[in-house]
Amino acid sequence: MLLSCSPKLNPRKLDFAYHDMLLKENKHPFQTKTTGNVPYGSGLNTLSRYPFTDFKRITWAACWFGDGDCLTPKGFTSMRVNIAPGVTIDMYNLHAEAGDGEKDSLARRLGFQQLRSYLDTESTGQPVILFGDTNCRYTEEKDPIRRLTEGDNALTDVWVQLLRGGSPPEAGTPSVECTFPNPKPGTPIDTTCELIDKILYRSSSLVRLSPHKFVNADLEFLTPSGGPLSDHYPVSASFSWELNSILRAGGDYVGVSSEYANDGEWFSDLPASGVSFTAASWDSGYITELELRSGLRLDALSYTMNHGEKKTRGGCDGLPSSTLHVDVAKKETVTYVEACEGPGELCGSLTVVYFRAQTSSGDAVEGGEKPLAMEGQCSIWRAPGEGWTLVGFQGRTGKGVDSLGVLWGKVF
Repeated sequence: MLLSCSPKLNPRKLDFAYHDMLLKENKHPFQTKTTGNVPYGSGLNTLSRYPFTDFKRITWAACWFGDGDCLTPKGFTSMRVNIAPGVTIDMYNLHAEAGDGEKDSLARRLGFQQLRSYLDTESTGQPVILFGDTNCRYTEEKDPIRRLTEGDNALTDVWVQLLRGGSPPEAGTPSVECTFPNPKPGTPIDTTCELIDKILYRSSSLVRLSPHKFVNADLEFLTPSGGPLSDHYPVSASFSWELNSILRAGGDYVGVSSEYANDGEWFSDLPASGVSFTAASWDSGYITELELRSGLRLDALSYTMNHGEKKTRGGCDGLPSSTLHVDVAKKETVTYVEACEGPGELCGSLTVVYFRAQTSSGDAVEGGEKPLAMEGQCSIWRAPGEGWTLVGFQGRTGKGVDSLGVLWGKVF
């Protein structure tokens, strides 16, 4: 049967409103596609030196006409940026509801609630960098910026950390917002004043992020006559990153390379937070038993941890395979995993169609149908060294396992 696919529309129009002009000389190899000018486009686009997957545009569930917010699909974008093999960071670009009226504030609070819920679901176990026009001030009590910076898995504001010693301005105190445009043209902006354009981040159990600079590059972002190029100050931050010495992710995910990838539910076996980067060995659990359900694809993964917890990822279709047992008493480990992607049920989508895992003693379990080279591609993940074993997975699941990556931990 021949299945025909129609491409999604991606109009190339001016985007808020100089998109084509801005990109004319741009050399970044990875770019998001503009959604067009007002009233069709959100104005949110990202240029990157690194490849990314899982790109989505999310529109705020609420808006108020007071400052013209409903004239564009304001919201946020999310993407998973691959900065090194097995190292990804979730990047968020946002534009919040503007205005200081009561209904503006309500729409902004609802939007930040929507964003926090999305973060807690779609970025579980992931390091995050979030940036954009928050239209929020720490001094304004009704602004919801603290919804992101407080509570479990909170984000840290780079400006607050580096330039205010970790203490944001108190709510209800006089505003310290930066004056725009620069009241003293040709001189640096006082970095202690607050901008509504913010950069926030959080580390993960796998990757520790460390910000080094927060810069207001006003002096480098001017017209030939010395005036501002935008109605906002240009800000940037630089980060370094460090991998956990006892925890690793495999290389690229399988099943995420298509623009039309299934919208399966994201899952991760990475702990949300609080894992030491200096511990001698991984103590948060590892896989001792693995069973597959499969037919023409990998329908489900079921695995039992050494502390007794059993997890199942995927659906309930497919036939059960034999079970792989890992004899931890003899320090047996899972050393090899192979997975392949192939066409899914939706036009242009991918799914995991084959899986195999093997232990240090040579025992193995496999399921699904391995595709021909022209029909799909496979990834092979090997344990980083002696004493390392399979401690979990991450990916997306729906009726089956739509995408998959592996997690290794040093346990012996």
